[in-house]
Amino acid sequence: MNTDKKSIYTTKQSKNITLVLIGFTGVFLFISSLYIITALLSTVILYILFKPLYLYLAEKKKY
Repeated sequence: MNTDKKSIYTTKQSKNITLVLIGFTGVFLFISSLYIITALLSTVILYILFKPLYLYLAEKKKY
């Protein structure tokens, strides 16, 4: 009994389809993670802005 299954796509077409699906997945993940990236950048900016105040309170006022 022969169990070889022929694909309707050639090898090159299968590779191209796989690359397109990976590309769509990458774009979807990037768009989905924009809110997380924005939040991380915001925390870095707030840290930089409030670091002098934190150091003043920690060293001078012993908070």
